[in-house]
Amino acid sequence: MAKAIIDVLPNTTHKLCLWHLLQKVPEHLAHVYNKYPEFQHEFNHCIHETLTIEKFELEWTDMLLKYKLEENSWLQNFYSRRSKWVPAYLRNTFCAGMSTTQRSESINKFFKDYVRSSMMVSEFVHQYDKALNTRYLSEKEKDVKTKTSKPIMRTSYSIEEEAAKIYTRKSFLIFQDDLFNSQRFKAYKTHEEDGRKIYWVGIAEKEKPAYEVTLGRENNTVSCTCCKFEFIGFLCQHSLHVLAKKSILDTVMQSYILERWTMNAKSRVVDGICVDEGPLEIVPSSLVMKHRLMR
Repeated sequence: MAKAIIDVLPNTTHKLCLWHLLQKVPEHLAHVYNKYPEFQHEFNHCIHETLTIEKFELEWTDMLLKYKLEENSWLQNFYSRRSKWVPAYLRNTFCAGMSTTQRSESINKFFKDYVRSSMMVSEFVHQYDKALNTRYLSEKEKDVKTKTSKPIMRTSYSIEEEAAKIYTRKSFLIFQDDLFNSQRFKAYKTHEEDGRKIYWVGIAEKEKPAYEVTLGRENNTVSCTCCKFEFIGFLCQHSLHVLAKKSILDTVMQSYILERWTMNAKSRVVDGICVDEGPLEIVPSSLVMKHRLMR
């Protein structure tokens, strides 16, 4: 499968499911888990909490030395594929926040409610159509909720109201939660480098975890060591805090709203997906829409 992906999908990133891989660790390292109760916490911290490749490599090496695992052949093989599963190696690759096969598994579960392996083809087609209609109906209901209701604001930032008009409801709630929680952070400028301003961002009275937020030369770009925007597509709480502190949240935020999370995401033709031949259907007038609805 890995070889086929390289040949057929050369411009994609092939990841391994983090959940499935980590399920194997207690089985192969049972002797370490039983002897050292703190090993699981340190192992999980090394995998999930290290923000950079350098920090991951350092913690991994220290962990192997501490628990005498340098010669463990299974762990060596596990480590050799780290660029395909360790979050620190993949934070800069956009995956809409997915590090496991949960999307595939959820679709499998969805279809199991409608189809069985013993079905005749004719029945399968009927049930498949029924499943799609259910999916479309759910999507339409969410679209209506987004367009006909207004969410409750949680902050005094004007960008929150603007975002509510642009994002779908589910996407807005993700952004709103980050915007609200960004208020609990503290930030101060540590230094400047080539016209860029670097800020330390953390929770008051706590040294860790701490993040570095960088503002571009003209204060029109922002990046954070947590790489949430690069990986998920939403600005992180740390970046939002610095932008709010500098009073440039409204202007900079506009450049970091991805179309895929907005209400207009379906308003254009996507190359390679829309395969219908012939001219696109013209949007019907309100009168035509009324007649269709009446029928």
